[in-house]
Amino acid sequence: YSKIIIMAKSYSKNEILDLIATGVNAFCLTSISINAFSLIIKAVVNEARWFDPVIVPLLLSSIFKFKGNIIDESMKVSSFAS
Repeated sequence: YSKIIIMAKSYSKNEILDLIATGVNAFCLTSISINAFSLIIKAVVNEARWFDPVIVPLLLSSIFKFKGNIIDESMKVSSFAS
């Protein structure tokens, strides 16, 4: 089946959530390095999903808001694309 990687210069919360809902495998900003983009491609080919660290807090807040929970401030997100 197809793999979808979105590379965007900018984004809105609704665009990101719509993309996730449609099954996008990865989302990154155009500012990402070539090396990191190569790793993202490899990860997606191996069935992983990858989202730019800039949008991860947005995703987490949407998920936790939907479930009625509060995000723990001690949560840390790391990425090889920084």
